[in-house]
Amino acid sequence: MADTSADEATRQLMHGICELRRGTLYVSQSHLAAAVKTRKLQAEIGANNRADRIRGWLAREIDEGRALLLDPAQLEWMGPEERTLARLRLDALRAQTPESARKIQETLEREEAKGAVLTWAAENEEPPKEGEPIVLRKEKRAQLRTARHRIWKNLGAGSLNAVILLLLIQGAVYPESDPETGWIQTAATWIETRHWSPDPAHLLASQAETKLRAAREKSRPRDGLRDWDTILDLGEGWGSIGTAAQEVQCATIGVDIAGVVYQGSLHGHIRARVHMDFAAQSDTNLLRRVAKKAGISLSSVMAVWLSPECTLLSMANHMNKSRGCAHGPYAETLENRTAATPERLELERSKYQACIQSISQQMEALVEENPLFMLENPQASHFWELTQVKQAIAKMSTKGWKLYTVDQCAYGRKAQKPTVILTNIPWDPQGLTGTGRCVTGSCGGTMGNVPGTPGAGKHSQQTVTSDPNRRTRMGEPAKGQKGEYSVVAAKNRVEASLVQELIQAARAQREARKRKRGN
Repeated sequence: MADTSADEATRQLMHGICELRRGTLYVSQSHLAAAVKTRKLQAEIGANNRADRIRGWLAREIDEGRALLLDPAQLEWMGPEERTLARLRLDALRAQTPESARKIQETLEREEAKGAVLTWAAENEEPPKEGEPIVLRKEKRAQLRTARHRIWKNLGAGSLNAVILLLLIQGAVYPESDPETGWIQTAATWIETRHWSPDPAHLLASQAETKLRAAREKSRPRDGLRDWDTILDLGEGWGSIGTAAQEVQCATIGVDIAGVVYQGSLHGHIRARVHMDFAAQSDTNLLRRVAKKAGISLSSVMAVWLSPECTLLSMANHMNKSRGCAHGPYAETLENRTAATPERLELERSKYQACIQSISQQMEALVEENPLFMLENPQASHFWELTQVKQAIAKMSTKGWKLYTVDQCAYGRKAQKPTVILTNIPWDPQGLTGTGRCVTGSCGGTMGNVPGTPGAGKHSQQTVTSDPNRRTRMGEPAKGQKGEYSVVAAKNRVEASLVQELIQAARAQREARKRKRGN
């Protein structure tokens, strides 16, 4: 009777605050906040946990079709999972016996924990393709545990694996690699002990093993399997290093600032395994911070690939000066300062300062650790003129640091794109031409052209061009559909065969070092 009275009081309150259209209640977030804040009908609704009581009532009204969410942006601000939790909290407050309260609390804890993992995964893992589960990647497990540590602490040891197991059976997620030996059986036992499922542990374990096997067989990560040779990919960006490396059975751990980029229809939206702001100051060098966050040791990594910021440092910024939108050092030219707004200049100076700090952190870490590494940037990039870069190269020249200039067309690219590689790996550039440099008639951009004939040296594509027919493209664009790779992803990628040639050189150098230590 008390519950009915409370429901009627809540209905009366909400009808006085919200919009009522043809018997349906339209509720906005501000309506809900006002209902929680006011003290009207406090005795009838309940003084304690007022927000939970009103949200639980509203969740039921929405689920049963008597209320709709009202939002200017047409967004659902209380989703199905959130409504389930709201109703459970209300049920727990209204439980008539300790036993029923205990059962509801068990269900609430389970659903809250599942919701926590799904919310975190949506914000930190790569968006799955339609109908597929979210992959919980190996390097992010520590981040998940830390981000939701209060939940796992309250639930106790083994709770994270138990939640992942339930979501695996549900088809919502699957772990890329086993968190530990025998984790499925241990998690299933934990679930049975905590009464989180009516099914016995052996049935839960069997269901999970079947689901996990099917998920892993169906999916192959775009950046390689975790038991392959591994490369740290600093500045992962559009993911071209990972997609190239996995073709020669090498995995990458992408590291970049938080965010999702659309690589194209082949791989969809991608997100780095490790989020890191390279410009952030720390007493520990960048490589060690990355390794710690990824849950690995630097010694377990075969090599490090670095792709420092090039957009701010590109010579192409000369074309932007007259419009006042040049980046990096080019923003300080008289022509750009005359055309730019003060706000734009301030923004560009801030971005350039962060860029320089980021490059300094990368170079300092390379000097301090000196792992096997490859660093690429366009030949015309201002990167190679930076003091900290020149100083690091000069200091480490006796340790095998060397600059190589290649043309990416020599590796199959249809635009020439001259590129400089800084590495401490002994390497003899080859590509299609045998030298790693452009050769008319033999490189990817002039393949089949007859040397010496008019236009023979003109490449079929160009990195920077106003001609839409010569823009850099990659993959097979299906008519009426998005291409395998977006235009911007194709323009910024490093040619796959160049990446693979360097990886093979790194492998050879690693084996040479092993033999030397053995002697």
